Amino acid sequence: MDIFQKANPYTFNTHLQEHCSASGDFESLQCIRDLCYCSDSVTGQVQGQIVKMAYINKLSCYNKIHETGIMKECEKELQRVRSLHFRFLLKGLEVFGLETFQCDLDGTFSPRQCDLENCVCTDKNGIGIKSYFIGIEDFEKLKTEMTCDCARDVRGDSQFPTLKCKGYGNYFPIQCFLKDQCFCVDMDGDVISKMMNKTEKLERFCENILRNLDDPSEITSISEDY
Repeated sequence: MDIFQKANPYTFNTHLQEHCSASGDFESLQCIRDLCYCSDSVTGQVQGQIVKMAYINKLSCYNKIHETGIMKECEKELQRVRSLHFRFLLKGLEVFGLETFQCDLDGTFSPRQCDLENCVCTDKNGIGIKSYFIGIEDFEKLKTEMTCDCARDVRGDSQFPTLKCKGYGNYFPIQCFLKDQCFCVDMDGDVISKMMNKTEKLERFCENILRNLDDPSEITSISEDY
């Protein structure tokens, strides 16, 4: 998608074009303007016939989820804004400030939504998640670190009500369950240590692991640091 955007910066997303899935592959059903087809998930190449959008229910990759259209809410809004921006450009006018949101490659709202002064965590529909945000005082320091992965996981799955998130939606490096039984997690919330008893040294140990994930030889052993 980055290639398409760089090649056509002014017309990118002003009309229907290739879609990505949440995993980064090509969606099975693709539409470019008014023409639709089934695609290979890896190459994006056309599989079978090409039909007008009015007849997409004839395609083998058509699913009931497509009955309301193939565009997600963020993608719809993005296309509307970029189409408006492009029409102004054709008249020789450059308009700023129309695009105040970010979409993921699958067309849903990105977890982190930022303006010039703050960032908030949102769900896939663009709705804010609790009070996870960074204000103007921490904006420059944390805006690139903020992922909102923890906030999204807490919002999306009631099985994890005890997950501990930082104020801006990232995972705390130490997560505890049961009776002070804890383990270390990475930025994605994946477990990166064995279960241990909670002590004052454990958080420092987990932070040490995180800092050195790219160089395991530098990780201090439990016996030395914990």
